[in-house]
Amino acid sequence: MNGNDGSKIAQSKGGKWLLSDGLESNFSTRAFMCKCCGMNEIHQELIDKLEKLRTINKTPIYITGGGRCPAYNKKKGGKIDSFHLPITEGVDCRDRKAAEKQTMTIDDAEKMFYNAIMAQFFGIGIYNAWPGGFYLHVDIVRYTYKRPANKAFWYCINEYLKGGRIKRRHYTTFSDAKECIVKFKEKIQKI
Repeated sequence: MNGNDGSKIAQSKGGKWLLSDGLESNFSTRAFMCKCCGMNEIHQELIDKLEKLRTINKTPIYITGGGRCPAYNKKKGGKIDSFHLPITEGVDCRDRKAAEKQTMTIDDAEKMFYNAIMAQFFGIGIYNAWPGGFYLHVDIVRYTYKRPANKAFWYCINEYLKGGRIKRRHYTTFSDAKECIVKFKEKIQKI
């Protein structure tokens, strides 16, 4: 099945997403549903790359944020052109070990970040979500007006200005990511 833009929508069988080759993935359809209305259209390439990330990471991947309808996206503070809607092209995730201990350290996030590069995601973001530690956003969007040219990695730290919490994204290239992660760790220690 294809979306309005010609993208291939993932198919499911027995509550699991199917991979491009027709085999069953390790991801349940339920994990990607909009928490508001149950909307659940996922881009096929995203399922395939998440399965690859799971294999490289050597641990199950826990989806913390999948598809969203426009109403739920607004409630979550998402942008109007979020990769979480209308056909999901990006997800927020942690590895299963981090999900079980209900926190993901920056070191866990860093390891998963490099694994996401090997899984060939086009956009990767590290966010802090205190008190739950960190999570990764991964997406399959190759080029977009939504982020600066050639800047496919970002990290986002919660910063507090005049009593209000804001998120600032700091963009860089994959090749400069290691240096940025070191700087990110330094900033986190100051929070």
